[in-house]
Amino acid sequence: MPTEPSMGPSTEPRIELNEAKAALQWHHNDTPRYLSEGDPKASLIKLTVHLNTTSALFAIQIPIAYKQYTKASTIYLHIHPRSIVSLTHSIQQNLPDAVKPVFCCAFASTSALCLNLKLNNPVTIFVPNFINEPVTAQPSTPNHPHKRKRSQDLIDKRGRIPSAAVIWDRLLELEAVVQRRPPSITTEDSSQYA
Repeated sequence: MPTEPSMGPSTEPRIELNEAKAALQWHHNDTPRYLSEGDPKASLIKLTVHLNTTSALFAIQIPIAYKQYTKASTIYLHIHPRSIVSLTHSIQQNLPDAVKPVFCCAFASTSALCLNLKLNNPVTIFVPNFINEPVTAQPSTPNHPHKRKRSQDLIDKRGRIPSAAVIWDRLLELEAVVQRRPPSITTEDSSQYA
């Protein structure tokens, strides 16, 4: 169950969002695509954001099932903070039909907090080497996330989490930090952001 976001003192930007229910949107050939449920369908996609003045973590958990491997598995997408080119947020009032089931059942409103991330590199998804089945789309289940090892489509993406006014100011501070980030990025700097 998702935990409530916690905030540090008002002088220090800090967000602790643990496993909040989420859905993903990205664009492929100017067409929006959505991922709103895991495999099995009862499993939730979850977003974790940890941010303070010295480190940051953006992680998305996507439950998956492999035919050969009967235990539940999860793909973790870790987004390195240095790969985020821009980050904005908004309250989206009219949710797309593809994501309404994620948020509308648990909450009275049909709005969600939308985090818009633009990345400078595509997201790479690693599949465990014990999986022998092809990681390609199957006609019977076209929407499952385990169909690709690498997705060039996820450079622009949106993560939706339920509206939470308590983190609004902190997200404004986070946007300001991303916009003021120095342009030179080295791998030596990255250890503090892991």
